[in-house]
Amino acid sequence: MYKTKNILMGEVFKNKNNEFFNKIDNELKAYMLGYFVADGSITNAKRNRQENISICQIEKDRYIIDLFHKNINPSSKINIHVYKLKNGSTNTRLTFKVTSSIMAKDLNNLNVFNNKSYKEINLPLINDEFYKHFIRGFFDGDGTAGLYHYKVKGNLKKYNNYRRVISFVCNSKVLLEEIQSMLVKNNIFFTIHKEKTFYRLRCLTKDSIEKFYHYVYDNSEFYLERKKNKIEELLLTPNEIRDLKIFDPCNA
Repeated sequence: MYKTKNILMGEVFKNKNNEFFNKIDNELKAYMLGYFVADGSITNAKRNRQENISICQIEKDRYIIDLFHKNINPSSKINIHVYKLKNGSTNTRLTFKVTSSIMAKDLNNLNVFNNKSYKEINLPLINDEFYKHFIRGFFDGDGTAGLYHYKVKGNLKKYNNYRRVISFVCNSKVLLEEIQSMLVKNNIFFTIHKEKTFYRLRCLTKDSIEKFYHYVYDNSEFYLERKKNKIEELLLTPNEIRDLKIFDPCNA
């Protein structure tokens, strides 16, 4: 995979919202913080000794880029990278980046640091009412949902053998444990598993999946539609699942 084109959109705009993450006091900020913990990065800007705050997404999730762009620096540049794949098709990735030591410091105060992928981090300290939105943002960044088909010896009915799964992946076991504890308070039960170089927070029961769905989506405005739809598929009846044949394991 290699980059073939780099297109810039928008105009440089200096009057950015440096203090967006200074106080997490609404759904939008909590959701975007959760997503940033999952998929964002803080890096040093060598030229001006400040920090770069950036988020990168594939074209089909442009919704996320637009949220960051609109609410943090609406006239800044969005980098569009078009990649050519080995099979001849192309893939497009969008990157939003802003330089702000103020925002980096506020994120540090929320337990988000440079090279966070290699560190144990804690759940940010925010008001309890906003954790559902933080968790939904984190799920949209690092979560998956799908149906796993598995074989049962001697059973030829392929579509009767499946397992509902929703999960989060993260290098920080501490963060997943704290999310797990937050979910338990709402009678939603996940388990944590070590997988090679990362940890997975996973739920296999329809009851907890349904409770998770209502916990994070009820009365919520910001989310990735495709992941919400994927969890809704998991709540279908066995006959509906069999008829639709929606067996594409955890690709949301």
